[in-house]
Amino acid sequence: MDKFYYIGIDIGGTKIKIGVVDNLGRVYHRESIITAENLNEDVVVKNLAAIVNRLQKTFPDIYGVGIGCAGLISHTEGIVIFSPNIGWRNFQLVPKLKALTGLKVVLDNDANAAAWGTFFLNYSGKYSYLMCVALGTGIGGGLILDGCLYRGANGAAGEIGHMTFIPDGPECSCGNKGCIEIYSGTKGILRSAQAKVANNPKSFILKFLEDEKITPKSISLAAEAGDKGAQAIWEETGERLGTAFASVINLLNLQAIHITGGLSLAQEWLEPSINRTIRKRAFDTPADVVDIIFGKQKKDMGLIGSGLLVLGKYQQDLL
Repeated sequence: MDKFYYIGIDIGGTKIKIGVVDNLGRVYHRESIITAENLNEDVVVKNLAAIVNRLQKTFPDIYGVGIGCAGLISHTEGIVIFSPNIGWRNFQLVPKLKALTGLKVVLDNDANAAAWGTFFLNYSGKYSYLMCVALGTGIGGGLILDGCLYRGANGAAGEIGHMTFIPDGPECSCGNKGCIEIYSGTKGILRSAQAKVANNPKSFILKFLEDEKITPKSISLAAEAGDKGAQAIWEETGERLGTAFASVINLLNLQAIHITGGLSLAQEWLEPSINRTIRKRAFDTPADVVDIIFGKQKKDMGLIGSGLLVLGKYQQDLL
């Protein structure tokens, strides 16, 4: 296989990371700029174009630029429709950057970029139907269907964290009520821990506070120390996630669900509960073929996945 180089741009709330990657996911260059200094659309396009054009001189075989950005994205038009953490609305990022660099430019949601990178580097040739889930403050998702990144009709597919779990539950930041993210994201887990501690002042959770606060790590350490209440929190979380996963499995007949993120470190308690719940709630036929995989997020996966978006978009050109 010939080697092609891509520039990946991972736009985050704190930093914008830029790097050069090849079609095997190897990173050859890294740098970053401060997001807060690049909120103005004209400024960020000018700065990114300057970096891209400089990198083209060092790496003359650059095939294109892939960008991952949090928020609502129009992949087909190359527009950031709305990025709440940054404040961009209807930002014509791709047309402007393409005009200043002369390269092919692809834009997608950051979760999709990470999902594509995870699939391409770890599962291409093994699974064709995969969901990547990141467990943290929120619950993000990306879908690979028939070996291709699936975005849906207008780029909004994969939002598993905002599937309704309890219709009349608390209001989510998205405006809906009862999203699974409310119960199985970090905030929901901490609420459960606070309730456990309130009912049991001798809970081991209180022995593992960080800066006098309960954290997911506090709950995990307490669970390792044998605290039944802490173990129950993770088991309940696994049951909720398993319920959501079972619905997706029945709908899409996935071969694998790849789980990463800070909360995935509680695998010891989450995994049995998730698997048990899937077996209870999903049909046997799709449940028989799905693998639940806990994996560490590779360093720079956002950057790598963003660069490899170009390969996904234009892979026919490379055959």
